[in-house]
Amino acid sequence: MENDGNTEKVLVLPLNEDSRKITQTLSNEKSLKILELLARQSMSATSIAKELDMPLTTIKYNLDGLLESELIQVKETKWSRKGREIKIYEPVQKMIVVVPGSSKTDRSSILGMLRKYVAMAGAALFAALGIEYFRDFEPLGQTMPPVAPAVMSEMPAGNASNDTALFAGEAPTNATTEAARAAGES
Repeated sequence: MENDGNTEKVLVLPLNEDSRKITQTLSNEKSLKILELLARQSMSATSIAKELDMPLTTIKYNLDGLLESELIQVKETKWSRKGREIKIYEPVQKMIVVVPGSSKTDRSSILGMLRKYVAMAGAALFAALGIEYFRDFEPLGQTMPPVAPAVMSEMPAGNASNDTALFAGEAPTNATTEAARAAGES
């Protein structure tokens, strides 16, 4: 099965004799290890055997089952220096849905249900991310530490009244200056 790009994205499996081969392939631990490895990188049978430390015959047997179940496909064919054919395998990008009961279930109704649940899961994920983002958000007014008011007694030596008047933008008056002198004498 060469990669023709026309593979269906959703495989609907009614539980019957026809689906038995696929379910047996998926329940095989060695086949699952091969699928996991191919999901990371397309590889030849020899490379898979080396990576998983399994005999080449075992790998070829499981690859045949995966090909027959249409869970993998041949991505490309290369030729060795000795003129031997080398197939490079990759997983088929499919969603597998197992439907209990008879095969009378309409494919379009199953796809409609899947779209509905995927949309709900996407909305829930978006809401969860929003909650997580805003949970740590602090309003602008709460991010600044409180500032203590300045204490007049800590001002530098000199005429505090003149400093205060100048700070407020007012020119010192004679009354302010006289009050400051009187305070300094007593």
